[in-house]
Amino acid sequence: MTNATREPRTCGDCGGTFVPGKWTKSRCNRCRYARERESRRVNYEQWRDNGGLEHLRNAHLVRKYRITAADLAAMVEAQGGACAICKSPEPGGRGNWHVDHDHSCCPTQRTCGKCIRGALCSRCNQALGLFQDDIDRLRAAIAYLDR
Repeated sequence: MTNATREPRTCGDCGGTFVPGKWTKSRCNRCRYARERESRRVNYEQWRDNGGLEHLRNAHLVRKYRITAADLAAMVEAQGGACAICKSPEPGGRGNWHVDHDHSCCPTQRTCGKCIRGALCSRCNQALGLFQDDIDRLRAAIAYLDR
């Protein structure tokens, strides 16, 4: 049976007419999509309010660096509550401290957990990444700035 042979119905939400399809029996597509968007929004808010973001961050830290969020917090506290390089008390970026590790020890995405150097703010982490942890490049940049 095709949509052309189905009888038009009245939407239960907006009162408009629509031709029912496989997924639309009692409401038009616009109202069905609006309900789905609202349901996703409510589910996300409940997930976020129940610690979903913290759980996701902790899982990322364990998977990639083999440390927990508590380990990272202790590392930041041991650094005086600031970035290991610039001593900024704010992590910047999206509000999370970045874990710095020695890429020569673990060149892949995951680390062994033994080569972690410290916690950095977003700017210092990006700077080290752009210089590719190359000490000669960093020295050249310092010499350039000293001129």
